[in-house]
Amino acid sequence: MTAPTGIPATHWAALLSDLATRGIATEGIEVVTARAVTWPNGALGCPKPGMAYTQMIIDGYQVVVTVGGKTYDYRFGGTATPRLCEL
Repeated sequence: MTAPTGIPATHWAALLSDLATRGIATEGIEVVTARAVTWPNGALGCPKPGMAYTQMIIDGYQVVVTVGGKTYDYRFGGTATPRLCEL
């Protein structure tokens, strides 16, 4: 599947791979939001209680998709490694 406009191909491939490892079929996947973001720290806008994060500004992306009626909010820092935000 070709990366939608505005999403780096490496990030899109990593997102699809992460969904697959979770057993989520990607047929009918829809992009809700895809944007470049400057995160205030290593939590990428999705801190988990009790965790410590790098305290520096990080350029990255947020990609929100829906699959099968469920929404998945992915965050990326300086690499193509996705972090699913489950608040």
